[in-house]
Amino acid sequence: MRLTVCSANSNSSHVAFWLIYFINRDAQVLAKTREALHEACSAANAPGEISIDELCASPYLSALYAETLRLRSASIVMRKPERRNLRIGRWLIPKGDVVGFSGWTTHFDETLWNTGTPSEPHGLHDFWPERFLVSTHARYHGPTKPGHTKPSSQEPLISNCRMHASHSEQEAISSGITAGAVGAEKATDLSCEPGFPIPNEPQDSSVSEQVSFSTEGLQGIFVPYGGGQNICPGRYYAKQEIWLTVAILMLKFDVELHGPETTESYKFFATGVLSPQGPTPFKLRRRSLV
Repeated sequence: MRLTVCSANSNSSHVAFWLIYFINRDAQVLAKTREALHEACSAANAPGEISIDELCASPYLSALYAETLRLRSASIVMRKPERRNLRIGRWLIPKGDVVGFSGWTTHFDETLWNTGTPSEPHGLHDFWPERFLVSTHARYHGPTKPGHTKPSSQEPLISNCRMHASHSEQEAISSGITAGAVGAEKATDLSCEPGFPIPNEPQDSSVSEQVSFSTEGLQGIFVPYGGGQNICPGRYYAKQEIWLTVAILMLKFDVELHGPETTESYKFFATGVLSPQGPTPFKLRRRSLV
């Protein structure tokens, strides 16, 4: 048996950059982000510390992370049938042939994703973290387009559970696994957990709204980390190091962006998260912490 293991840290630095860029480009997003970060600090064991568990469990921070990956992840997942020919619809893939799947196409498919409402549209080229939220008062409806037929035989992707949970209950942002895949991980969605009402059911308006991060219905659609038994084993650590880096910067400094809008570079398309096209001018000021 041959086993090839490779790793890279360029994806983490690119995701961290885009998170900082998207957060500081919008005043409302910045305010919501800092509120979530302060909650993570308040949950820490000592003043001035940041709880990594709380960072990774925050619904809004997880939504920021997922929306960044949707917009900037351009990996191609490579697979090949090793035991027999594989038929997918009208296509026959011979044993041993390599097949590449690009999530970039599905990440921008308007027939699949929630794009807001006619009065408040949010196109798929727009940064809208609320796309990945669901709420008990139906303020947020989750990532898929209303009416989109979700895969009936697939379990929802894991949501925003803490790292000390069991492996099948840990946070695995959009693993993109399909039902029946060899080595596919089981997962749960917090919107269907006991005590969290199903969003489509009428809710008592007197009860405080509960908001949850969700990737329900995105199996095979949203695959920034691949899927199945070959899903990226470093995805948990990547999210931790990215959010800890972003949290320290956002809590201690104000970032003032300058110059024209920063766009993505396609030079290394298909190899991971896209890098920015050229430098991004900015000013950094230490914040006055009260």
